[in-house]
Amino acid sequence: MTRILMAAFFSLAAAAAAQQPEFQDVKVKAGDTLWSISNKYLKNPKLWNEILKHNKMPTSDPTVPLPGMTLKVPKELIKEDLRSAELIQLVKKVLARKKDKADWDDARLKQELYHGDGLRTLADSRAGVRFFGGGILSVDPNSMAILKAPRKEDHDLQLTSGGVYATNTRIRTPSAYIVPKSKDSTYKTSIQKDLTTKVEVFKGAAEVSGGGKTMEVSAGKFTDVPVGRAPAAPVNIPNFAQLQASAPQIQASAANVDLISSKQTGVGNQVAAPDIKTALNIKNLEVGIPVAAYRLQVSQTQGFEKMAHDKVYDIDEPMNLVAAGLRGRYWVRVAIIDLLGSQGRFSAPQQVQIGK
Repeated sequence: MTRILMAAFFSLAAAAAAQQPEFQDVKVKAGDTLWSISNKYLKNPKLWNEILKHNKMPTSDPTVPLPGMTLKVPKELIKEDLRSAELIQLVKKVLARKKDKADWDDARLKQELYHGDGLRTLADSRAGVRFFGGGILSVDPNSMAILKAPRKEDHDLQLTSGGVYATNTRIRTPSAYIVPKSKDSTYKTSIQKDLTTKVEVFKGAAEVSGGGKTMEVSAGKFTDVPVGRAPAAPVNIPNFAQLQASAPQIQASAANVDLISSKQTGVGNQVAAPDIKTALNIKNLEVGIPVAAYRLQVSQTQGFEKMAHDKVYDIDEPMNLVAAGLRGRYWVRVAIIDLLGSQGRFSAPQQVQIGK
């Protein structure tokens, strides 16, 4: 089953280390003016003159429509949810999907990824992503990452199963919250079967919180955080020198990485018609269950003796039954598949109208 990784789109609000600004391409559309582009993309639209500094413009009047062109805009000026991340590593076949598209396309090295975009690896592929500000994440085989632009007070990565190697990234798990002490802090977070979180620090230090208490863990140490309890006193990582040497060294040029996949909780499915989630009260089924996927069944009979549709959907995959070729009145039911791959009970059958 596809593993799920919800990755943050914007890492800690650290300034870019390089003296030269990092730029993002912005394509001018018909009717765009410098002022309209600034209002859409810039945190402070009054800084439209900063775009002038880095581009050869046909006019300096911000109200004049611009011809079709691509502008270089400093990323530090762009709104967080419109900033791009860069795909810095591709090993074998990796797929990417725009947030407003249903189809997956082949990913490209140095491809720009945006808030809400998806990245998916197959059985023998992997990918690495660099965020503005220096944060690095990589996606292991059979995984899916969904880029997000969290609020400043939010976490950067939601991890509910498996583990990640991370640099300059805040992570929240079912039992812990981990914050790096510096922008080059590197650590591994993994979740055990009982949902205990293990945090191993390879470089710098990290603050680990749980059960209302916070513990600082320095390089060469690890701590365990059971659900509802405070972090255990840090102890030495066995064979630390060997582990440190083999830990992922993720560079902007892309290199060998080894990030264990994680899975997302929550629901990302939306349907055109009917709203299957609402009709089947999926929220009631999800209580206390970390969701990995759904199994949806559709039949013309209430006993589901003959299936018209029987499919497992990823959590962000639209349940578009019209696109599946179904129209008319059908009986539908859904079961949740958890992070361990176990399928729960089906919901009570509901009769719905699919299409007009």
